[in-house]
Amino acid sequence: MTLLRSTAGRLALLAVLVVLVVVVNVVRGAGSSRETEVEGLEVAPGDLTVDVRATGVAQAFEPVEIRAPLNGRLVEVAVEAGDQVSPSDLIARYDAEDLQVQVNRLQQDLAQARAHLAQLLERQAAAGEQAASQLTQAESRVRQARIALHSVLHLPTWDLERKQAEERLNEAEAALAELQARLEAEQVSAEEISAARTAVRAAEAALAQAQAQLAGTDLTTPDGGTVLEVLVEPGEAVTAGQLIARIARLDVVEVVAEVDETDIGRIKPGLSARVTTLAYPDLTFTAQVTRIAPIARRQGQVGVFDVTLRVENGEELLRPGMTVTVDIEAERRSGDLVVPSAALTVREGRNGVFVIQDGVARFRPVTTGLTTATQAAITGGLESGEIIVVGPPAVLRTLADGDRVRVTAADGGDS
Repeated sequence: MTLLRSTAGRLALLAVLVVLVVVVNVVRGAGSSRETEVEGLEVAPGDLTVDVRATGVAQAFEPVEIRAPLNGRLVEVAVEAGDQVSPSDLIARYDAEDLQVQVNRLQQDLAQARAHLAQLLERQAAAGEQAASQLTQAESRVRQARIALHSVLHLPTWDLERKQAEERLNEAEAALAELQARLEAEQVSAEEISAARTAVRAAEAALAQAQAQLAGTDLTTPDGGTVLEVLVEPGEAVTAGQLIARIARLDVVEVVAEVDETDIGRIKPGLSARVTTLAYPDLTFTAQVTRIAPIARRQGQVGVFDVTLRVENGEELLRPGMTVTVDIEAERRSGDLVVPSAALTVREGRNGVFVIQDGVARFRPVTTGLTTATQAAITGGLESGEIIVVGPPAVLRTLADGDRVRVTAADGGDS
């Protein structure tokens, strides 16, 4: 009986083991045929950029300031903020009555100065002609008297004819000397002419200045654009140099963005950027970096640099004073294979992706290049056109090399 019981027990145990083996094989077979659903993506070359984001404020690009050219009172202000103006449009007008009176008086002063100079020059010319004639006659009489005296020098000194010839020569020479002295006294001096010319030039300069001021009583804009602000009112007295209005084109604006000191090393003039604003959430404006402040400003414990960008604003939607967000393309790579950063995973200390081959996920170590928060450039380990697993994240974390998978989305479609 004992032997029979022992044999029966061993047979029963053997039967249980056979059943367990069968169950394990069935379970293994079922497990090996189960497919995990994954999201797939075909790898392809693309462009990858690293953006530096900053907040900034739009401002006018090269605004034109209209300033008062002289002291005076404005009788008219022709524009308001927001008006569109063209070159030479009137901005404001001075009260020109006093200036006109001044111009009229200076015109009279100039006419008198010119007349005085003309009189002096006429006197000089007339005196010169008359003096030349009188001197010629006096010198001729002296020569004739000398000839007459020379003809009677053979006579004794007491001879009456000789004495008369000597007297006539003395009289002629005295008359010539007196004439020369009188002409020299009556002649217009070079100093008088110079002083008269100086007076004319001074009068001309004063008149030109007054006429320029009179012409400047109509303040006009040198260029077209939008009136940003008007700082005066009709009837207001202004002083020379006072700001009257500011005008600027708005088809181009500037943005001054605050870039963190940790990112400024990536920024340089000429980089492209994108500008957005909450006022137009569906629009993106193109921009370019033009200037970088040489020193940082402190904001608490952090330094920021003012980076200036020129923004194309053809429809004039961006206005000075608007707060904007700037994404500066600090670095760009083209031609590398680009995959979502979420597709990268680590297995046994190696960075890689899962490549789908004949329905099986195969772990592939890869070399990465430029990487952003959402994308990564693959510089080695993958070929264009291969399908990789990109999600779901929970599945990707537990996926093992050799698992069978079924792709539910590849390039946006099921397969």
